[in-house]
Amino acid sequence: MEGSTSSIIFIALITTLLVVFNYRTMRFKKNVADIVQQILAHNKRDRMLRNQEFVHYFLSSGNIWLAHMDADFRKTVMVQTGVSVLSIVGGLALIAACVFCEVYPLAIYPAAMLVFAWKVGFSFETISKDEKVNARRAMEHYKKQYPNDPTVKQNKCTDKSPAWYMTAKKLAKTGSLGRGKAEAKTEAKTVVKKGKK
Repeated sequence: MEGSTSSIIFIALITTLLVVFNYRTMRFKKNVADIVQQILAHNKRDRMLRNQEFVHYFLSSGNIWLAHMDADFRKTVMVQTGVSVLSIVGGLALIAACVFCEVYPLAIYPAAMLVFAWKVGFSFETISKDEKVNARRAMEHYKKQYPNDPTVKQNKCTDKSPAWYMTAKKLAKTGSLGRGKAEAKTEAKTVVKKGKK
């Protein structure tokens, strides 16, 4: 009985920790979205932002643009993605542990955590060191999130991709307050810190 109680406490504790980690990842995503909105707001007079389709394109790949504000941001994204993957593997192991310990009702908790981690992790935009890969992913994100845009419907994404990608990078480097590279780096680090709260 003592062994079963210890196992239940251990499984519940580990599952709770994984839930907290994935919640932080979810908050991290929201903070990235907030910074992207700030960049757009600061550059609202930019001619390109009159194009609603380009705005959609920019909104759909926040991680890629913030990586151009700070090189360390890519590493942070990798860590956040790794947490979700680890949580999925951990969730499966915890479910197996519940079955092994014959505490079947408890298996619902890690199962729910696994689903949560899956949704958080697999909706997260990864960043490559290869600019061509990032450009392709940015357009894929745009097509997936805004399938009704004329550019998508008329199959003009390939034509728009190079110019849109370069413009988006340029906008991102202004930072949310448009105060240059140093401030942009500070802003990107703020996103990381907020994600840890």
